[in-house]
Amino acid sequence: MTEKMIVVDLDGTLMNERNQITKETIDILQTAAEAGTLIVPATGRCTALIPYELKAVGGIRYAIVANGAGIWDYKAKQFCYRQLMPEGIISMILDNMKQAEGYVEIFANGEAYVDINQMDNLSEDVYDRNFVKYYTQNHVFLTDLRNRNDILEQAEKVNLFYLSPEKKKKLERLIREDGRCAITSSISGNMEIQNKKVNKGSTLKILCGMQNIAPEEVIAFGDSDNDFEMLQFAGTGVAMGNACLRIRQVADDIALTNEENGVAAYLREKL
Repeated sequence: MTEKMIVVDLDGTLMNERNQITKETIDILQTAAEAGTLIVPATGRCTALIPYELKAVGGIRYAIVANGAGIWDYKAKQFCYRQLMPEGIISMILDNMKQAEGYVEIFANGEAYVDINQMDNLSEDVYDRNFVKYYTQNHVFLTDLRNRNDILEQAEKVNLFYLSPEKKKKLERLIREDGRCAITSSISGNMEIQNKKVNKGSTLKILCGMQNIAPEEVIAFGDSDNDFEMLQFAGTGVAMGNACLRIRQVADDIALTNEENGVAAYLREKL
């Protein structure tokens, strides 16, 4: 293949509906890495929530995390680029989440933080099993997260899940009126909030500059709204077969669905 960089979204793209990355997919990424292609995960997740099996692929040096709010350098074990949330936004969100339906996670310094008091009513009898598994693993659980300024002031992103329609509408209005943050989504029903200055595409452009790679030398895969700018920037933007209409419209090509190992099948034709 002529591309020097393969950029892959995770949820709904590289991962199937059981939040798994198949061996077939890992093997094809490893083959590409051994041929000298840079493999870059580009996700709404923070560093701590990137699956181990993907991080084990040889050749993965960088990951675009938190919808572009950071570039994590695995070799240096630190951010080489980061854009924090605007001052006061997280406190406003948390103040409006009091006594409301919904769950909050805060990404800061590459970790995912949750207030332990939110765990009381989290049950697979009520919520999606994949969400419960996601929310209860690889997170840091704290009491009184609202008053942990050491974390809030270092946050890259905030995720909100299972909001009531009224609360979602109110928060969207408040955030848009403030004007400093962008709202997007990677899975049905969630709100992902980060600094308006960044998205996956703008941060991919920064990483390409660092690596002296032209957009034409990049192939990127995605399925959701938060992948739009990334597919738009890449020389070859590939929408998954399960992608939303907006992503399919901006893409240069369409792969099979994430349930059909779409990334692996597409790359197999290229290698």
